[in-house]
Amino acid sequence: MNKLLQFFYLQCKVILRVPIALFFSVVFPVLLLVMLIMTNGNPIIYYNVHFVDVYIPSLALLTLLPTGLVSFSIDVSVNRSKKIWQTYTLKGLNLYHIIFSQFLAYILLAFISTLLAILVAKLFYGLIFPSFNDFLMFCLVWFLSAVVVFLIGFSIGCFLNNEKSTQQTSTMLMFLLMFLSGIFTNIHSFPLYVQNIVQYLPTTQIYYILSDYWLVNNIFKV
Repeated sequence: MNKLLQFFYLQCKVILRVPIALFFSVVFPVLLLVMLIMTNGNPIIYYNVHFVDVYIPSLALLTLLPTGLVSFSIDVSVNRSKKIWQTYTLKGLNLYHIIFSQFLAYILLAFISTLLAILVAKLFYGLIFPSFNDFLMFCLVWFLSAVVVFLIGFSIGCFLNNEKSTQQTSTMLMFLLMFLSGIFTNIHSFPLYVQNIVQYLPTTQIYYILSDYWLVNNIFKV
């Protein structure tokens, strides 16, 4: 356990040394929220429910995609292609501990981004905050969703041969899923045949689940 904690601490320090990763993983979702409200306002959607209240599930998914699909997959690819994991193994280190610590560090980064976005929405835009139990349940659902997204990123990093191809593929997939999973557009605005396809995407299902736990179980009880 001590070794795992040491690897986790080391990986967190490594992530903090990559400014571009920190920007897209932590700052970008908050910046997007602020820009959307500045340009479109924060209109009332239903009763005392505003745009910011219904946008949180999209924002929660948005924090996962850049970190899980792009940053994490690139990290995995670099460790494979440069034989860094192999070097760790030859030195007698536990490879599973190293991979798991990287996995946890990136998930923690995405979770901090989600909490920061919710905090900004609450302090500046009057976000309807759930009860403590409902919020814990939403966080649990978020973590389960994070595991799915990060496993996709891990698969991309394992199957592609180098950092460049991994970055290109993961970035293209990230933007594609952003538009098809409900982050930037309403899924129901797509033609029916497109809806029948995108509903099978794991990120679309994640968006539905996060929406159910945030909107149905929280906001529309108000």
